[in-house]
Amino acid sequence: MNNNNTILTTNLNLSNFLLGLLVGAVGTALILISQFSDFQLQFLQSKWTQNKQGNIKLINKFYAKSPNIFCWIMTAPKYHRERADHIQNTWAPHCDKYLFMSSSNDNKLPIINLKVKEGRNNLWEKTKSSFKYIYDNVNISNYDWFLKADDDTFVILENLKKLLKNYSSQSLIYFGAIFHFMDSSLNQTYPSGGAGYVLSKASLRKFVEIGLRNNKICDSKEIYEDLEIGSCMRKLNISVIDSRDSKGKHRFIPLSPDNSLIKLNKEDPNNWVHSYSQFPYETVNSLIN
Repeated sequence: MNNNNTILTTNLNLSNFLLGLLVGAVGTALILISQFSDFQLQFLQSKWTQNKQGNIKLINKFYAKSPNIFCWIMTAPKYHRERADHIQNTWAPHCDKYLFMSSSNDNKLPIINLKVKEGRNNLWEKTKSSFKYIYDNVNISNYDWFLKADDDTFVILENLKKLLKNYSSQSLIYFGAIFHFMDSSLNQTYPSGGAGYVLSKASLRKFVEIGLRNNKICDSKEIYEDLEIGSCMRKLNISVIDSRDSKGKHRFIPLSPDNSLIKLNKEDPNNWVHSYSQFPYETVNSLIN
């Protein structure tokens, strides 16, 4: 999908004045947030120390009842150090198991060399190869859900597990930031590749065993990963679930935080997010869960 950048023009003097106000406000806010964060951290640390064993029991209890999630992250050799390393040092270890999918080996990462060509035109082939590898080489019976993410995605696994524990991994369902074709007559949806998507164990099994083994269902030569995933799920009767919370806040976000603030302007006629999103982003507050 072509994500058109919006060009904003305004009076230079007015811009400078507003920029000054913004810098001052942001500076003050950062100081207050920093001070509050220090206090909050000290408070939490003291509370943790007072009842450390009890807290550990609560954490273990949470995970004991949580579904198991296998995560695989799409990356490329040029992003191993720039992106994949940081994922491994942040959210990936919160998965029950994780692998990076690339086109070269790397002794610093749990990575699979798929021996495929890189580039946007090969994303669908790379995605299919990744799912096939997981199905053939991972004991999928050990996991309930299978998360696909890109190397510029950040996932809070605890929140994801909290969502997924309300659903059965034996159901033919999946989750993601759901887009639809701008031609409303098509009535077809697909998950945003950039926001990541999650397949149940039953969905993964049907996707690989039936979809990827039948050229008429999934194994096309198209290049757009997200469109093809949506097409496959639809043909396989795998349903997409509205993952928003009870207040309509989105859980899967297709934009980076900075672009969310800039591009989620509902009045902008060129705003591709509103054009494609199946569920509306009324304001930036729609992002805050």
